[in-house]
Amino acid sequence: MSNARLRNPALLVGVTLIALASTCAWSQTAELRPAVPLDPIDGILAAFKTHQVVTIGEGGHNNEQTHALRLSLIRDPRFAKIVNDIVVEFGNSRYQDIMDRFVGGEDVPHAQLQQVWQNTTQAHEIWDVPIYEEFFQEVRKINTKLSKKRKLRVLLGDLPIDWDQIKTREDLLKAKRNDSVPAGIIEREVISKGRRALVIYGEMHSVRRNTYWMMEDKAAAEERYARPVETIVALLEKSGAKVFSIRTSTSNLAELQPDIATWTPPKLALLAGTPLGQASFIFYYPDDIYIRRPDNTWEQVKADPNRSPLMQDQFDAVLYIGPKSSITYSKVSKTMCADQEYMQMRIGRMKISAGPDAASAGTKLQEYCSKLLAGE
Repeated sequence: MSNARLRNPALLVGVTLIALASTCAWSQTAELRPAVPLDPIDGILAAFKTHQVVTIGEGGHNNEQTHALRLSLIRDPRFAKIVNDIVVEFGNSRYQDIMDRFVGGEDVPHAQLQQVWQNTTQAHEIWDVPIYEEFFQEVRKINTKLSKKRKLRVLLGDLPIDWDQIKTREDLLKAKRNDSVPAGIIEREVISKGRRALVIYGEMHSVRRNTYWMMEDKAAAEERYARPVETIVALLEKSGAKVFSIRTSTSNLAELQPDIATWTPPKLALLAGTPLGQASFIFYYPDDIYIRRPDNTWEQVKADPNRSPLMQDQFDAVLYIGPKSSITYSKVSKTMCADQEYMQMRIGRMKISAGPDAASAGTKLQEYCSKLLAGE
């Protein structure tokens, strides 16, 4: 860390607080202190000093602001000196060997490589947008400048699903997506080997408290609330790992702390004992939730604001990337839209996933691609 960074009082405070965050409990009756805006790269790297795993949410899949931050983070020369592995949601673990060879510098045909993100448990086009391949390409580029010992490894966290075996919606439902898969990979490939990992996943894979409290049906909520939380973070911490979790947010945080309106994103803020941490989690996640029933159908439930845990009980820090109006999203490319084989594959899988609603599956993608190809 440069002398200039060491002379930054806000950074010194932030680094010190991150080091203490995992051990210091903050009384809910204590006087709140304002959240301090920290440089996110400095803050994330500081968290690795005391934690084996740091998770960072996407803040809405496909957004380009968080993607840009991730690239800046892994390009920072300090990153590869501290971190060994990057665990991603946007890759099928069935293809780990392909990813190892690719980021290791070997020549891998693109048709093989794209299986990594195209063949995940997600039937729709969520990972087909350019930013995810760009991330893999950037890791490969960075590794060309690193010694064999320090080369970064990308661990693919999604279930090793084989789409050649998926013919019906029932086949897809049997391949239940759960966080025990990425948690097991992290325990085996990272924790047990004394390594450190950055985990890039959607936010809800990192909550520490059960989300069933959100159900308005309190009787059902009480019954379900007793079930153990099985997110990546909860499973890792249950096994003894030290995890620092970051939620990426576009919520209007100035409602909780007015001076945040003057922050220039991106900024990282620790939560414990601040207005941001003492706020209800429902402030950050006001949406309805979907709970899988025993018959594998989904139940949509409304959130009950009176049952929400505090935000600081769910996450350690929040990454502010700006207001919703400023967020931009990566979209499927014109090249992909023009690839009939790809379109047939993707829409076919969407129809399998949709079941009874198969007739309308893929309509939005088709409409988007038609306009793009027509130059609209």
